[in-house]
Amino acid sequence: MTIEDDCECNTICPQYQHCICIYHHDEGYCDCTCGPLQILSERAAKRPSHSIINICVKGAELSAVAEFLSRYSEEELFIPAARARTKISLEIKKTTLASVIEHVGLRVGLPG
Repeated sequence: MTIEDDCECNTICPQYQHCICIYHHDEGYCDCTCGPLQILSERAAKRPSHSIINICVKGAELSAVAEFLSRYSEEELFIPAARARTKISLEIKKTTLASVIEHVGLRVGLPG
């Protein structure tokens, strides 16, 4: 298996109920948050919305997903207040950051 294959919740965080993992195709690295534990690379940088990623989310609240994705998005992300505590689970490979943001129902605004 490659790091790309390993960058998913059941491999990195099998014992946690809440997990978010993102694999960045442009630089070939994985970042995860497993419950209270964060496994983040020091390379985290803002990326354009067309950046190709894999994402795996298991039982995380939309607010946590938004916070996690905001580390990488060049755009400001907003959460619909009524959905902030909605639990999200998904696994999508080779998609864009923008597609994931739209798929989970976040809104995009201008930075600052």
